[in-house]
Amino acid sequence: MKKEVLLYASEAAVAGTGTGAVYKASDFLGAEGTATENVTLFNFVQADGTLGSAKLSLTHTANAKIEVMEAMARLMNSPGGFKIVADEANGIFMDCPNIQSTGAAVSITEADIAL
Repeated sequence: MKKEVLLYASEAAVAGTGTGAVYKASDFLGAEGTATENVTLFNFVQADGTLGSAKLSLTHTANAKIEVMEAMARLMNSPGGFKIVADEANGIFMDCPNIQSTGAAVSITEADIAL
């Protein structure tokens, strides 16, 4: 039996007013850029299995949507287990490659969760 990849994300104040969530990589529906150059949105099947989507929005270095999507794809396709996408409260974020066109480092600074 193949081990499921579980993706963890939390907002800054998960213990207080923030939200934390675990998404199954197999429930991934797609990713999209937004009109804002430093935000990428990831969509997953809702926890109750309905086809509406649970959304994970990541704020990151400007013009790095492709690199953030590549990093998420690598994480989802890595060997099974628990993976941290964004633990904002503790300042832990998935590693992203540098922007190919400029070589600038990419950093994720915020997670926003809509369940």
